[in-house]
Parts: sequence; C-alpha cells; structure tokens
Amino acid sequence: MEQIVKSAQRKLASFERELSRMESDPTRIRSTQFGRLIERIAEVEKKLIPGDNAIEGYAQVSQVLDQFKTRIETLKHQMNTPARKTPPQSPITLASSSRDKGANSAPLSSSQPSPSQPSPSQPSPSQQRKISSQVSKVERAIASLSRSVETFLAEPTVTAERLQNIAIAKLEDSREKLADIIQIAPDAAASLKDQLEAFAIKINARTDEHADTNAEKQIAKDRIDVMHASGEYSAKQFEIQALQGQATKLANLKMKSYAFLEATDPPAVIDQVISWPKVSKDFLTYARDTIDALSITPKANSLVLLAGVLEKEIIAANQNLKALEKNMQNVFEAHLHSVLEFAQESEKEGRFHVFGSPSNQDSIRSIEADMLWADAWLKFYGALPNSSDAKLAHLKSIVQENISQVDAIQENLRDKIVASNSLGPNTYSGADHDALISLAEAGWRTVHANAPISEIRILAQQWTRFTGEHYSKTHHQFEKYDYSTLDAYVIEQPIGNISTFWRVELQKRHMEQDALISNPASRTRHDPKPKQQILTENLQKNSATIDINPIPCLPVAMATDQHQCPADQN
Repeated sequence: MEQIVKSAQRKLASFERELSRMESDPTRIRSTQFGRLIERIAEVEKKLIPGDNAIEGYAQVSQVLDQFKTRIETLKHQMNTPARKTPPQSPITLASSSRDKGANSAPLSSSQPSPSQPSPSQPSPSQQRKISSQVSKVERAIASLSRSVETFLAEPTVTAERLQNIAIAKLEDSREKLADIIQIAPDAAASLKDQLEAFAIKINARTDEHADTNAEKQIAKDRIDVMHASGEYSAKQFEIQALQGQATKLANLKMKSYAFLEATDPPAVIDQVISWPKVSKDFLTYARDTIDALSITPKANSLVLLAGVLEKEIIAANQNLKALEKNMQNVFEAHLHSVLEFAQESEKEGRFHVFGSPSNQDSIRSIEADMLWADAWLKFYGALPNSSDAKLAHLKSIVQENISQVDAIQENLRDKIVASNSLGPNTYSGADHDALISLAEAGWRTVHANAPISEIRILAQQWTRFTGEHYSKTHHQFEKYDYSTLDAYVIEQPIGNISTFWRVELQKRHMEQDALISNPASRTRHDPKPKQQILTENLQKNSATIDINPIPCLPVAMATDQHQCPADQN
C-alpha cells in the first residue's frame, strides 16, 4: 500500500500541471481533455483503499484529488455557461459573505471588501483567465500547506519546532496570495479562506501540545546527561544487548533439538528459562517507564532503537516458549516410545551393554543416557513460563511407567544371558599350578578384598607367548618385548543359584627373569555383568565349550611399554 500511495503522489504533479494549463485559458478546453483527466484521477482513486487511511501520505493524496475534482467541476461549469449582457451574480462576482467579517487573520480581514461596495461588472474573458490563474495559485499554495501541516501533525516532538515554522510560513504565503483575489473574486476567496483558517486551527492546536511537552523534554534531556555522566547509559546498552542474546536463543529454541540438553545436570538454558519471565517483565517495565520519556531526546536514539528491537524479540521468545509447552507432551512421549523400542530390539539381539552407563564411544547409543535426556526434558518443561503442575505430574508418571518397562526388559535379558553361560574345567596341570592359583588369588584380592572364594580355575593348559617390538611413547624409541600370559578365573561363593567369576591375567615376563605378575582385569569392584554370572548347576558341569573368550592382556599388535591390562570386557 505504501508503494501505491507514493505512486499517486508522483502523479499529482502531472495532474496539477495539466489542470493549470486548462484553467489559464478555459476557452481552449476540449471535452476530451476533461474525460482523459477524469479517467486518470479515477484510476488513482480506485487503487486507494479506504481501509488504508493510516498509511503515511494517504490523507494528503485523497485531499488533493478532491481539490482537483472540484476545480474540474468549476471549469466544466464555466464552459457550459453562455455569456450574457447582464451577468447574474456568479461565484466570482458575489460580494464576500458575512462570515468573512469576523476573520482573525490580519492579512485576510484587511483585504476584505465592504458590504456596501457594489458588485463589479461582468469580467471579460481575459479577466476571467487572470482570476482563474490567481485562484489556482492560491489552491496550489494551500495544497503545499496541506502537505506541510500533515507532516507537522505526524512527526514526533523532536522535529516539531522546525516543521511548525515551515507550516506557519506556508500559511502566511497562502494568505498573501489570497489577498490578491479578495476584491475580484470574493466568494471564491471565502471558500479558500475557510480552508486556511482550518489549517491555522490545526497548527495552533499542535503548537499548544508541543508547549505542554517542553517541560518533559527538558527533564528528559537532563536525565540523559546524568545517565551519560554516571555510566548508566552504557551499562543499560550492555544489559539490553545481553538480554537480546538470550531472547534470540529462546526464540530459536527447537523442541526436537538436543543441543540445549546435557546428559548430566540441567544446562544453563534451563536456568535462563526459569529466570526469563521476571527478566523480560522487568525490561518491559523499564521500557514503558523510561524509554518512552527518553525517546524525545536525540541523545537517547541508540537506546530507544535497541529497546524497540528487543521488545519484538521478547515477544517472539515468549511465543516460542508457549509453543514448546504446547507441543512438549507429544514430543516427549515419542522420545520415550523410541527408548522402549530400542530396549526391545536390544533384548532380541542380546545387547545387554546398551542398558548401562553411556559409552565413551559417541556412536553407541545408551538407554541410560536416553533416560537422562528424559529427566532433563522434565526439568526444562517445569522451567517453561506456561507449564502446569498437572501436566508435569502426568509427564513424570509417563517416565516412571517407561522406566518400569525398560527395567523389566533388562532383567529378562540378564536372566537369558546368565542361563546360557558356562565355564570350562580347570585343565592346567603344570608343576607351578598351586603357585599360580595363589598368585591369582593375591592379585584378585587387591581389588575384591575379603570376598569369599569358591574356587579358582585355569582353563588353558599352557602359557601363550608374545614377542616382538613396540614403540615406547615414554622413551620415544622402539623396544623389544617378550612375555607369556595365562588366564585364571576366580569364582565367588554362589548367592542362591547364581555364581560370579572374575578374570585375572597372569604374566610371565621373560626379559625380567620370568617374573610373575597378577593383573585383575577389573580395577574396581562393581556389580557383575551378565557374562560374569552363571547358574551354579551349570558351573558344576565340565563343559568342553567355553562361552568366555578371554582377551589377552598384551596382544602383539597392541602391546605397550606399560604392560597394563584393559578393563574387564567379559
């Protein structure tokens, strides 16, 4: 709509030139000229929708178009009225009306003819052209005055004084031009005079409003000076910029993105959401009480602009948080459903490790981590400004139900794995058998202390030897290695019908006079994994099939100068 108004404003000058030529010599006007001009004005009016009268410049364009149509009607009347020997009283020969006598404007009232003055004789065509031309000059001056007055009424207080002076100057110019035609065209002058007085009333009213704000303007200027001197102004700018960053983050927050949630404590964004209602409310209060007053001073423009942008972003952030609250339950339930499906698939495939703590490998999904996400989502929902206690309680109940289902799946998978486990017999028959058994127990107790032992088995019949070279990061050179390994399994006393066994690696270091080392695979005592548990009845069977595949402590391709065993991988 703004483009339509601007286009209409550009066409007004063309209409003005054409109409002025027609008024300068009415005897040469052709009817087709009226038709074309009227059609062009009608096209412009058709594009101006009345509902858009709030657009800047709309009122001015509409007013000027109405003036053009009035002038066209006057010209058409002149063309259709035949010349007479005894002219009747016409709009350009009538004496001025009685309302002109009480005019307050000095230039208008001083030029007004006396009521007793006789009417002049019928003007000649050349005089009529001169009168029409002078009336057009006044009308053009009034049109220019109209534009200045509209701008003066619409502009803020900061520029009002300059625009007021422009409007008053154009008003006086129009009065001077009007004084030239009062004697020769009093009725036409009366109509134009009424327009000028209407503009004068508007200017005076707006001037009075500005006078009332002078004291407020001075107070605002003093306040800005104090803010600049004390540093408050710069501090408030910094505060607004920081708040703007928070508003932008919350406005762009997406429900399906995990970027704002961590698997441990609630992230900083949740704390921001908790404090957001008060922070945004405090700013809006500040903007209402302070920014509006400071907006009348040029020095505060930067602060006012920042505040205006931030206010829009606060609205966007609040709308987004409200949308998140509205959609939370659907997304939340979908997330928990995916966790349950993942647990069911893992049970079928026998992947018990996915139920445990999050893996260090980012590519491996963890059910425990997924449930931590759910806990963080609950905290996030509780922080939302529009969250309800009833809905939060409902979401918590959904989580508890999901946890119960996942725990049941986990325990069922554990039972299946334990029931399928087996452990081979003690097959080592070397002369150092008893010494190795004691060595294995001593190494195991460094971790498991006084836990009761049922027996210790060495499944392999002989040592496995590893020789070669490896690069030492400590000494920055290649070094030889030569050692043998043998795995022993310490079996704890059963609890009920379940026994637990732990792997202990025995090392014989040939480059150190065959020194024997005992390294427990696990460095800490922890809850046994399903692969470490076996039904006691299965333990008693001397099965030739060993379900456990011990991983050598120091494979040739991965040996290090530290000779450290990896964590328990059973």
